[in-house]
Amino acid sequence: MKMLGGTEMGTGSFGGAGSGALGRSGSGAGTRSIVDRIKAAFGGGAAEFFSWRSSGGGPDAAKADQLVRDTLKGRNVGGFLLKVLTSATVNGCFDDLFKLSAMLRDGQWEPIAAEFGIGNGPGCFADLASRMLERNQGGGETAREVANSTILDVLIAVCGSDDLFLDGTAVQILASVHVEVLDSLSGHFLGALLWRDLQRELPPLQAAEIPVVKDAAQRLADHLIERFDRRFHADGVSHRDLLRTVADNQQWTLDKLREKAA
Repeated sequence: MKMLGGTEMGTGSFGGAGSGALGRSGSGAGTRSIVDRIKAAFGGGAAEFFSWRSSGGGPDAAKADQLVRDTLKGRNVGGFLLKVLTSATVNGCFDDLFKLSAMLRDGQWEPIAAEFGIGNGPGCFADLASRMLERNQGGGETAREVANSTILDVLIAVCGSDDLFLDGTAVQILASVHVEVLDSLSGHFLGALLWRDLQRELPPLQAAEIPVVKDAAQRLADHLIERFDRRFHADGVSHRDLLRTVADNQQWTLDKLREKAA
């Protein structure tokens, strides 16, 4: 998938030549199976999920849920995710998406163009994503990478296709808005952010595994949103306050991210 500004998401601990955990020549990679190497680097939960590669069948959704939880428990990944969630870049992009949501509901492009300094011709939605990232800096390179990819995921969901995102005009975008995405914007944002962060930590996924792990990330995001509603709704906290609440309740958030989603 084309990324904004020429930036591509890294593959984190397992993707680079310097990781040494998987796939590096000269590290013994040829003498052990992929599952054995994953188990040694990640633990049993990951090995369970990836075991289908040698046993056949297909990736298991329940094992994907366990994989996501184990990943967030291990190697301080959950703590790092909290740093991303509370970064200035991610918070600013989250707020901008809520501004955009209100404008899209009004069905007028002029306020959007004025707010973000974009036109209305082909590719205007991709330009909008770039402008969101440009005006929300200060979170470090990794936070910018995650925010960049999360914006892309959410805006593609809003308009419904890669083609519209990349080449659609304002008229086409407004005619194609998926209101159900706007109605659950915080959940879509958190699910996309979890997915992009997990991609940095997991071994390279096969085509059959991508939608299964992505769905598991979304289930966990929905679980956190549901827990958020239970805990903070009575206090008058709105979904737009999600990331501020995460920053103020980091241990609570970390506990919920590591829970089994109902």
